[in-house]
Amino acid sequence: MRLYRYDVQYQYTKGNRLQIAATLSRDPLPEQKDFPDTSMNTVGLALPDIMLDKVKNAVKLDNEMQILKQYILNGWPDKHHIVPELKQYWSLADVLTYEDGLLMKGERIIIPRALRKEVETKLHAAHLGYDAMIRRARDAVFWLGIAARIKEIANACQPCQQSKPANQKESLIQHNESSNPCDKVGIDVFQIFNQQYLAIVDYYSNFIEVEHLHTTTSQVVIRKLKNLFARYGVPKVCISDFGPQFSSAELTAFMKAWGVHHLKSSPGHHQSNGKAEAAVKMLKNLMKKSKESKSDAYEALLEFRNTPRQPI
Repeated sequence: MRLYRYDVQYQYTKGNRLQIAATLSRDPLPEQKDFPDTSMNTVGLALPDIMLDKVKNAVKLDNEMQILKQYILNGWPDKHHIVPELKQYWSLADVLTYEDGLLMKGERIIIPRALRKEVETKLHAAHLGYDAMIRRARDAVFWLGIAARIKEIANACQPCQQSKPANQKESLIQHNESSNPCDKVGIDVFQIFNQQYLAIVDYYSNFIEVEHLHTTTSQVVIRKLKNLFARYGVPKVCISDFGPQFSSAELTAFMKAWGVHHLKSSPGHHQSNGKAEAAVKMLKNLMKKSKESKSDAYEALLEFRNTPRQPI
């Protein structure tokens, strides 16, 4: 990426003049190592295509972005000759590139002024506070002063301030983490706004799903779990509390039939199901904030999933 803005000239040189490279290529190490197969699990956080198209069009209409594009493609002038609005980009010159209509800072898309309000709204949709918003921004978007703007938005958000905990508790002691997605999950039932929900969280990725329940009977919970297991895969371990729907003979038989090892937290020791309880707390907080701000809870959940975060 750093070499992209340079016009590299290639020159042929005979092998006998490249003594070090030629020697090493003809004298490899005698030992051979077997490298284990590597499994990678990734989540792409790029902006959707419709948003990328809007950014490209906005770049074309933004005078500052067009000048910045010329600096990147044609080389930067002396610092004293840079237009005042772009002087702060001087120190970033080595990491700025232009690719397919987009201006980039590393892997982050530089957002033109006309779209910043819309991007701010998306970053703030989940009402997760300054730290989460800045993590999301650092993974996807950039403009000069973005950190200060995010702090201003978070501090002015009434729902965020009302839901902000007075004292941060120590993290709950966690189970041994899973080494693969969907190998181990935690589940819990919760109620908010007179509605019942089932929460399920993956121990490997911290990915959270939530299902609405018209009733909390074992039969309904089993139906929801079947749907989730069919979608993401059957876990090896499922952790819950001793709620009646999780302690029933029907659910025990279901777990056994599907080959799931069902662990239940001891009464009075809910920390052993702390991952699911933390997920429930997050979901309740998200739903409350969405209702107070009259925003879409599902869009907020999407932004939460897209936000890099600490383990819950």
